[in-house]
Amino acid sequence: MAVILHAIETEHRGNPDAYAKAHRWYWSSVFSERYGGSTDTLTQRDYLGVRRWIEDDDAIPEAVLTDPSQIQRDLHEVVRVGAVYKGILCLVALKGARDFYISDTIELHELDDHHIFPKSFLRTQGYEPDERNTILNRTLISSDTNRNFIRDKHPSEYIAEMEARHGVLGTKQILQTHFIDERAYHAMKDDNYPAFLNAREAAIAGEIIKRCVYPPP
Repeated sequence: MAVILHAIETEHRGNPDAYAKAHRWYWSSVFSERYGGSTDTLTQRDYLGVRRWIEDDDAIPEAVLTDPSQIQRDLHEVVRVGAVYKGILCLVALKGARDFYISDTIELHELDDHHIFPKSFLRTQGYEPDERNTILNRTLISSDTNRNFIRDKHPSEYIAEMEARHGVLGTKQILQTHFIDERAYHAMKDDNYPAFLNAREAAIAGEIIKRCVYPPP
């Protein structure tokens, strides 16, 4: 990425399309886990491919995804390793995620990725560790909020407290910055974990497709 950006800066300064193509190559590489193994030959091939693509719209590099079906995968199975897990957390940050309790942006706090449906609650419901730890049940919030506000509460409990603090609309707006849409919000209010996972998967998958696929869908 650094070498590609250097080439853009020196040869295509001020060309927004060049940066857009670099971004699309980057996200395609992340969500196809292209660099999960040996990288030496891929690095050179991708560098040359992206440079050709900047000059010729039809010279789409092999790394860039051109069909949404190329990145369709079960995000339920993504747990705490690998590029896809980290990439989704980056998307949460880029969406401007706001803290559940304090409501300001996560960048102002010491934070980590935490469970949305608390582990202890899911354990009592019989969910196995991989089911509890899926990326679909993780997001970026402050450590203090996770420890002092969410703790081991049912989602319906802390959603009610969020609404008392931020109002219903304010709560929904905060949750949307975490790819928790209207369907996922109602699933949380019902403590319906499967419905929550399915709704959040659809929201995140839509964002992945938007960032990766070329031409844009």
